[in-house]
Amino acid sequence: MSPRQRLAARPWIILALVVLVLGALLALLLIWIHRAEATIAHQRATQQLTLVARIVTTQLQQGEYQDVDAMFASIAGADASLDDLELTAANGFSIASYRRAGVHPAVVSVATPIVYSYQHSAMLRLTEDLAPVHDREKSMALQLGGLYVAGSLLLALALRIALQRNAEAARLRGALQQLRATNRTLRVLSECNQALVRARSATELMDSMCQILVEKGGFSLVWIGMAEAPGEKRVRPVAARGMTGYLEGIDITWAEDQPSGSGPAGRAIRSGQPSVSRDVQAEPTSHPWKARAEQFGFRCSIALPLGPQVPAYGLLSLYSSEPPLHFDEDETRLLVELAGDLDYGLQALRAEERRREVEQQVERQGKRFQALVEKSADGVAVADAAGQLRFVGNSTVRLLGYDVAELTGRSALEFVHPEHVAEVTRWLSACAAVAESSVEGTARVRHKSGEWRWLNATFTNLLRDPAVGGIVVNFRDVTQRRDLQQRLLIEHQRSHVFLRKASDSLHILDAEGRLVDASDSFFAALGWARAELLGRDPSFWDAEHSDAARPELIRRVRSGETLRFDTRHRRKDGSVFDVEVVTNHFELAGAAYTHCSARDLTEVRKLEREVIGAATREQRRLAYELHDALGQELTAARLLADTFAARAASGNEAAAGFREVSAILARSLVTARGIVTGLSPLAADHGDLAAGLARLAAASSTSSVQVRLTDLTAGAVAIPVEDRGHLFRIAQEAVQNALKHADARHIDIGLALDGTRLQLTVADDGCGIREPAGAAGGHGMYSMRYRCNAIGGRLYVGARPGGGTLVSCSVPNQAREEMRP
Repeated sequence: MSPRQRLAARPWIILALVVLVLGALLALLLIWIHRAEATIAHQRATQQLTLVARIVTTQLQQGEYQDVDAMFASIAGADASLDDLELTAANGFSIASYRRAGVHPAVVSVATPIVYSYQHSAMLRLTEDLAPVHDREKSMALQLGGLYVAGSLLLALALRIALQRNAEAARLRGALQQLRATNRTLRVLSECNQALVRARSATELMDSMCQILVEKGGFSLVWIGMAEAPGEKRVRPVAARGMTGYLEGIDITWAEDQPSGSGPAGRAIRSGQPSVSRDVQAEPTSHPWKARAEQFGFRCSIALPLGPQVPAYGLLSLYSSEPPLHFDEDETRLLVELAGDLDYGLQALRAEERRREVEQQVERQGKRFQALVEKSADGVAVADAAGQLRFVGNSTVRLLGYDVAELTGRSALEFVHPEHVAEVTRWLSACAAVAESSVEGTARVRHKSGEWRWLNATFTNLLRDPAVGGIVVNFRDVTQRRDLQQRLLIEHQRSHVFLRKASDSLHILDAEGRLVDASDSFFAALGWARAELLGRDPSFWDAEHSDAARPELIRRVRSGETLRFDTRHRRKDGSVFDVEVVTNHFELAGAAYTHCSARDLTEVRKLEREVIGAATREQRRLAYELHDALGQELTAARLLADTFAARAASGNEAAAGFREVSAILARSLVTARGIVTGLSPLAADHGDLAAGLARLAAASSTSSVQVRLTDLTAGAVAIPVEDRGHLFRIAQEAVQNALKHADARHIDIGLALDGTRLQLTVADDGCGIREPAGAAGGHGMYSMRYRCNAIGGRLYVGARPGGGTLVSCSVPNQAREEMRP
């Protein structure tokens, strides 16, 4: 509403403001007159004082002091407004004065000095009474006040008369507009009822009513919405006419706890009562569409619920851009009646649509049933309780080769193989004994060509169904399927026998790593019964199973890689034995499996230990012979050559020859010692592993790489000399790998005794291993694993915490019988 409209709606306030403004102007006028009168009185008193001062100055100069009082009296007599005249000497002595009798509260006083001789001066003061001036002002104020009151009363009377005439005219205009609106609503009702009769669908009815209300009813926007399920409680517009842009981009709901549900539509659906807004912008309630309604120029609206239930299933919403005169009691009643007619029409049309849909569905189902019976790959027939065929579908011809006429009226038992007649008879009797029961079975039936076909049949008792009145037989040819099943069964049995009777320990794991099947040799090797291991995880029997390495192994197997690695299996009695496991991934029926083959390495390890033990002992024997025999002989020969060189004269050719022989013998001695070290690395250290490792650290250190010996065990090393040599070779190989491939700066060699096991570690700070853990590696890796297995140890090669590579070999610290050469 504009400011002008708000002012026009409050005429008495406007009148009061006008009266106040006039009163303020009148007060300002009186104040201005008072000030003007005072100024004029002061100016007149000043002029009169000037004249009196001249006369008094003349008399005083002439010495006529006694005539001043008479002169003051004569001047006061001539001017009735003069109230006081006083002449005072410089010393304060009163020369002459005049004062009119009575009290004069309002006066104006002026004074001026007088000099009447060289050394004499006086002060002349004149005072005038302002009572006449104030009397004139009071008379003027009374006259202006009377005019102000009379004018205010006349204005109020004129305003009241104008308001009464405007109210009467507005009442007449409102009655006329109401009558026009009622007539328009009645016309709209009439046309909507005709649309209700002519409509053939709910969509057509809603669209026609919206169009009539906009074109004939003069509404700016009419739309019909349906309340969706109580989940999101949305209001979905299904029909709209007029300014439909109002509905674009807004989300209307009927949820009470949401702002989008506080509008007229939400209130009408929740309450089941009309929601009327006769002035959208002035109503005290607010909703999110209020500003949008003002943008589209809507002045009033009404939302009418559809249906008697609460909450309503839909609503009819109308918006008008005319002044807020719509939707009074009569028009609202007529619109409620229109909403009821719309609800009735929608219900009737939807019921008719449902009836037509049911009829169409029945017709479609009939055609579908007929097509299924005639086009189905399965055969369909109807027989009585004794098995006599009363109906045969066309699909039977394709399955058995007979025409419908050749089968109808004949007993189904005539075509059944003699071996199955008794069984089919039992099926028919069992099915006929219980209403709506079903019996299923498979039997051989004669084809028209004379061959026997396997048919799987289902007998359903519909004897009490008036539409069927018999036993429905659904059957299909399963001859090929039975043949395939037979072949698959034989293949499965063959595969099962192959798996069970395999010499190696074959076992199959599912995608989760659980055992699903295994050969008999697998269970026999572990000493567990089949039922005790099925469904178990490999960690149950694998003594070196690592949960950390398991995901990587599964990933590699599933990628199609064939893995071959050594591990140890644990028997039921707790003992362990070495095995070589080969894994492959395969899929069957969409499921992933892992095929594992475990080969017992007990005998292989034993043979390896014997072979490598014999080779080591032979190497040690040769080393001792070279060290003790050849080394001593070379040392003696060198000493003898040195002795002959010392005895020969200096400069003698014989002395030079002896010294050259001594040098050759020294080099030969060094070479022999190198051969001894190569054959038996601890021979020079008399079998002391710690001393050999210290020598290895010192020999391997360079200017850029520091090799240190740390964590030397304080306990006694009880393993045989051959096993110590293998540990030294493992350490030597690990150090060489770190120097050549890891770019390490520090290499730490450790030898520790942990309980009953001796553990050798070689750790570096290099770049780490470049291949996954568990890979076969190169010749050096193979050599370390071979030596570790030969002495019954466990080898670990992996990442070192903090970076680098860690090589660890753990062996039992116990003495074994040594085979001396």
